[in-house]
This record gives sequence, structure tokens and C-alpha cells, in this order.
Amino acid sequence: MRFGIPLILGIDLYDTSGSKSNYLGKHAVAVSGYRLESDQPANDENENLVLVSSKINKIYVHDDQVGPFSRMVLDNQRIELVENDSLKCFISMSTSWKTEEIKMGNIRAIPQIILVPLYHKIRIPFETVHETIKYFNAVIEGVDEKVPILGNEKIEWDIYLTEVSKIKSEIFTSEQYAGNHFKNILLKNMPRFIWRATALLKQNLLIDFLFDATDIEQGEYFILAIEYNKNFSSILREIFREDIFEKTLKSTTAWKIIQWFREKSD
Repeated sequence: MRFGIPLILGIDLYDTSGSKSNYLGKHAVAVSGYRLESDQPANDENENLVLVSSKINKIYVHDDQVGPFSRMVLDNQRIELVENDSLKCFISMSTSWKTEEIKMGNIRAIPQIILVPLYHKIRIPFETVHETIKYFNAVIEGVDEKVPILGNEKIEWDIYLTEVSKIKSEIFTSEQYAGNHFKNILLKNMPRFIWRATALLKQNLLIDFLFDATDIEQGEYFILAIEYNKNFSSILREIFREDIFEKTLKSTTAWKIIQWFREKSD
């Protein structure tokens, strides 16, 4: 959604107004927006990676049976259903559906499929970048005693698809991004489609990692880092130049990022 791609969400609808959930049928909606709960802390449950997207608590959909910007709440309410003579539990979302007999809030949706139309040259999937950042984040957490800037805080990561023109426009129009580092980024040739992984600490920018979304998974898809916090970057350079990192991490997906810090001067 952040990239501007329309998403089609396929759902199963259930009436939960009675003692037993009744199946109403399958439905499809166009996802048109989402809401981040600012007061809700990002979590890394079962992930060991704190994602900004974990703060999403509502999505808005165009539903031809309800209207545009119909709200669906990710409240994790569970529905018990009987399948193959056994009782199973499914996580559901609220909907804005209602009928003459059923009040709004009693018709719930169980997501089944989501369709994401992508330009055919976008070859690197989200999972590849996610795993790379997850591995890199684990390395940072393993040496956090050497990174005093972190304190007891965890880095939050915002991973999303974008275009290089948007990144360069953001740098060019902001007065805070000055110096040769940002000038070199503006002048560098990069592919049109970029995966951007932004590291945040207490809502403040630490660093951006840019990945070529049009490369292949066996290729050199890491492009560069945009450094916002010089102290943080300098500490990483010093740490990653230790020989132990080349010996233990050279075969991992995070190595290209670590190698970038080893080779770049302050």
C-alpha cells in the first residue's frame, strides 16, 4: 500500500451473532489504506525483529457491499469452527457489514488470500530482504554492549518497496541532509525499484539500507546504506572490521551489509 499498489483481499465471512458461527460465503475487497497505532509499541513476537508494520491495527477497504473506506479492525478475535469433525480456531477481523437481521460488528472476516500485482521486473521478494535485516539485527543485538547509543532500546525496522526517485527527492528537498555523503547518493545511478529498510531508534532515523528489487536472489542486490547518525555508523565500522565477523558471517545474507561498513571510511 505504501508503494501505491492496489491489493485484493479474499475473505470468508461469518455471522457470529449466535452461539454458533454461521458461514455466509466468500468475498473479495480492494485494500485502500491502513492505520498505524502510534500508542501501540511495535513487537517482535516470534520474530526477534521489531517491525513498524506490527503497529497496524486497522485496514480500510473498498467493499462493493458496504462502500469505500470500509473499516476492518485487526483485533485478533478468534472464531471456533468445525472442520472435518474437529474443532478449529481461526483469527478473524471485524467488518462494517450489517443486514436487517445482523448488527454491525457481528459479521467477521477470516482472511484467506491476498493478491499483490507487481511489475514483472520486481524479482526480489519481501521475505529475502526481511531475512537479511533479521540476520543483521541479530548481529547488532549480539554486540549491543559495544553500541551505547542503543541503551536498552530496540531498533524498529520499516521495510517497504519504493522508487529511487522518491528517495532522492526526499534527500534533495530536506535541509537536514547535507554533505558529500548525501550528494553522492543523489548522483549515484540506481535501479528504479528499491526495497528500503529503515532503522529507527525512538522514532529517530539511524540508517537506511537500499536493495535492488529488480536483481535476483543470487545476485548483489544490496546497494548501499544511507547514514543519518554518524556516531552509530562509526561504531559499526569499528566493530565490523574485527576478523571474527568475516570468519562467522561471510556466508550469510547480512555479509554484504557488513562488508560495506568494513570498506567505507567515515
